[in-house]
Amino acid sequence: MRQRNKYVGATGRLQKAAVAAIVTAGLAYFTVHALSGKNGLISYVRLKKKYDSEVVELAERAAELEGLKRRTKMLSSGRVDLDLLEERCRIVLGYVDEQDVVIKEKALRS
Repeated sequence: MRQRNKYVGATGRLQKAAVAAIVTAGLAYFTVHALSGKNGLISYVRLKKKYDSEVVELAERAAELEGLKRRTKMLSSGRVDLDLLEERCRIVLGYVDEQDVVIKEKALRS
């Protein structure tokens, strides 16, 4: 019978442990970068949040644009909304009607 070297078993176990350690380290490396890397999960969540806020702002701007278009259409030369025209004249010329209530800005800020 052939006698086995008692160190061969220890070397084999050491090699298996080294391979397991290398595989574990590799998995840990890729997991960390999958979460926190440039294109990781955390970056995705930040970009998604920013995208959602930009979509909301775009909707607000579109509504504001539609309001401005509607007001511009009311002041077009084809037809004039008299209430809107009066409002614009008062703002531009600084006139007030006798029945208007005027609140001074300085009084509000105090």
